[in-house]
Amino acid sequence: MKAGYSLQSPGKWYETPYTLCDTVTLSAEFKSTELGYVYPDSVELQNLDPGLQILSVSITGTGAAVPLMPTSQPQVWLIGPSAMSAAGFSGGGFNNGAVFTLRVEFIPSCTFAGDTTLPDIVIFAHNFCNDSVSANANKTMMSTFRMSSVQSNCTDCRASPKQLMQIRQQQLPTR
Repeated sequence: MKAGYSLQSPGKWYETPYTLCDTVTLSAEFKSTELGYVYPDSVELQNLDPGLQILSVSITGTGAAVPLMPTSQPQVWLIGPSAMSAAGFSGGGFNNGAVFTLRVEFIPSCTFAGDTTLPDIVIFAHNFCNDSVSANANKTMMSTFRMSSVQSNCTDCRASPKQLMQIRQQQLPTR
């Protein structure tokens, strides 16, 4: 008898209000509710507004936060067994109520001003039999994502999004 498998997400949550040209974190939990193992392969950010500059995508389980590697496809990052193991899931998969959190850090640029649209976080995975499974964190778990009416960290909204990201990178503390 084949063990059942599932991959679910209740939705996404975020910091609100956001400040233009400052780092914002978007998060989503993904859960396996069956005994059969699920092995995440990749994450895709769907409906990504061009005014959002992605800084990092990471996964956290029972271990440390693990940065994910971008692919040559826009808005896609690899997860795979090594990232899952480093996040605390031995064998690269998870099952039976285990949960991991996916975090996306981004900077809303001047062109995002007033927007409330956040990308959907979609996980693509497979089970032991190599059947495909996916889960979409497209529901918002909080009030509307809105812009701060009093604050902006932008120094020059005539600068391009790439220039704004470079300015922000220079402002980040070094480790």
